[in-house]
Amino acid sequence: MHPICRTDVGDYCFCVADVLKLLWVKVLMLQETMTVPVALCDLVGLKENGEDLVTVECSVPTGLERYAVVEVLEKFGVSAMQGRGKMFFDVSASRLSEVLSLRSVDNAYLVIHYVNDMQFPEDGLKCLQMMCERVPKIDWKRGLDAWKLCGRNRRDLNTDPKPGYPESPFYIVDVNAVQRQIEDSTAKRLAAKQHRSKKPNSDGRRNRNHLNRVLKAPQENDSGSDGYPSFRVTCHRADERNVSVPGFESPEAACEFGGAVLNSFGWPVRMKGFDLEVMLNIVYRKVLVDPIGDGEEGRKKPLDTVYVALKLNDESMYQRNVVEFGPTTMRATIAFGLVKAGRVSVGDLVLDPLCGSGAIPIEGAMAFPGAVFFASDNFDAAPTRTVKNMDHANSTVSEDKFLGVFQGDAKRIPLRDSSLDTVVTDLPFGKRMGSISDNRVSYRYFLLEFARVLRPNSGTLVCITYDVRSLTQVLSLGNVKKLWSWVHDHPVNIGGLKGKVFICRRSKEMPEELDADLSVS
Repeated sequence: MHPICRTDVGDYCFCVADVLKLLWVKVLMLQETMTVPVALCDLVGLKENGEDLVTVECSVPTGLERYAVVEVLEKFGVSAMQGRGKMFFDVSASRLSEVLSLRSVDNAYLVIHYVNDMQFPEDGLKCLQMMCERVPKIDWKRGLDAWKLCGRNRRDLNTDPKPGYPESPFYIVDVNAVQRQIEDSTAKRLAAKQHRSKKPNSDGRRNRNHLNRVLKAPQENDSGSDGYPSFRVTCHRADERNVSVPGFESPEAACEFGGAVLNSFGWPVRMKGFDLEVMLNIVYRKVLVDPIGDGEEGRKKPLDTVYVALKLNDESMYQRNVVEFGPTTMRATIAFGLVKAGRVSVGDLVLDPLCGSGAIPIEGAMAFPGAVFFASDNFDAAPTRTVKNMDHANSTVSEDKFLGVFQGDAKRIPLRDSSLDTVVTDLPFGKRMGSISDNRVSYRYFLLEFARVLRPNSGTLVCITYDVRSLTQVLSLGNVKKLWSWVHDHPVNIGGLKGKVFICRRSKEMPEELDADLSVS
């Protein structure tokens, strides 16, 4: 499993591969303490002389960005700029389709326009006007040509403007119409809060009809058979200042920006079943500048960021592999991050003793060929679900990808002592299944049993849990603490829950017989 090169120093035995794993974890710990600013202006793909390079934005599970950055470096040989729940990097346009094969990425976007010094006024309608005026300044042809490379059905689409478009040099916001739309939207939300039990009135229908009039767009049932792509605009806003920014909301921004795109191209608009999704991203930043330069604090205004991107994937990439879902099925992208954290290599034996639907071992077998993965669970339906999910993914499983399934209790794993290299698992949260009090007992059983089946001095445990307190308490107990070296932990977002990933290394000590009383004081 590991290189034979070993050196005995006193009572300890070190393995070259183990030392490399530890050094890699230390690099990740250093990376966590560094603040990496997302300054897209430094990326070559957004510049006019960017040659064949394009800039890509990828959304990744929050807390697992470091493993996505490592995957990009291994696959493309470039260093990605890391942000919270996302990363940016340059890649050759000819290799843009390979971005969709990244296993750590939830969604991928092609960034086609970026403004890092937007000074929004306090008037929301003027803000909308400023964003709409950016539409003619975007290099749509270059971005759409690259976007068409990422889908077989996109190559035949005509991404040129329809005859007669653009109608005017730039799109002009109908201030009165938008103001009425904002007022209608606000009144509708207030009415919904006060009368949740009542049926909605006609405000919703009037608002939708008004939206269609503002956009002057074709209705949902337009076929778009003329070869032009149908599109929609989605607006995402992030506020680094943690203050309420008045003026407009995301739907209004998407509506007006979409109207500007429609005015430029004349493509049909669809909310569902669209060909192209345009992403309008607005980041309210903390950076303050003095527009006059006299040093007066009161004159300083924030510099905001606006960037436009085209979505590359049709469906979220974390939905792969699994067709049979359990009560706590994990996203494939999170599963990849956990296996990546274990530094699994060719020939390693890896077990998920709480496999559920098999998300972790199936993703591991797909992403790490040459390693042997095992999936087990005490729940009767879990092995059946895992086998069905394996059959679904069978078309992409080759001879160098190994995965075995069996039913077994994680507290009494039917494997020999010191037989595994890595255990990667999703511990019970105590939310949908079990309870916090159960975890305080079960976690200790689990850690003692994992220590038994993992190789001393080299075995690695990677686990994720929402019940951080219980696991921390168990790791501090005497008979458990001596078996594990707590290497690293970092927070992660798990479907809106704030959990943690723990990476532990087996010590040279061997576990004793399980105690009869395993309660945690």
